[in-house]
Amino acid sequence: MPLAPFVSSRRMSGIFGLILLCALWHPALADEWTVGPAPGGDSDGKAAATTNADGEMLFIWAKHLEDRSLIFAELHLGEGDEFAGRMPSYRIDSGEPIDTELVRREGEKQGSLWGFVAGRACFWLIWSSNQETVDAGDHLAKWMRGKSLIVTYLDADGSQKTAGFDLAGAQGPIEQATGVSLH
Repeated sequence: MPLAPFVSSRRMSGIFGLILLCALWHPALADEWTVGPAPGGDSDGKAAATTNADGEMLFIWAKHLEDRSLIFAELHLGEGDEFAGRMPSYRIDSGEPIDTELVRREGEKQGSLWGFVAGRACFWLIWSSNQETVDAGDHLAKWMRGKSLIVTYLDADGSQKTAGFDLAGAQGPIEQATGVSLH
């Protein structure tokens, strides 16, 4: 017997809407990597991007200079969270934690902006080279072939929080957005 005689059309549309909403929030759909415009309004720049189940967004983008390419990671926190003005640290898979404050300071020593944090957004340098190919031992290769990224940060409310991202499938979008390729 068809379901329609027992359910009004308004209720059916509500049920279908609920099913669609559940499908959109399904964890398997989170962390999918895409290529789109780089954050910050640079009309020519591209970024590899992913959003986790908590609504936090991660971008990987490049700045190409005459003599080298710089690749950056940029994190945008979800609603209700804000950085406490301190650079975060991160870990790829079970590797050693990387303190992005040290990256920022090294850039300052060279008169360059390699890290910045304000409000809900933060970025830091993850790779620099005068080559267009990434060797398997380079740090950027970990971003391309790793399984997971965990970013640890101090929230404006004083609590320590983490943002996690699935790195599976990141290699192609990172290569496409940045113009570098894994060797």
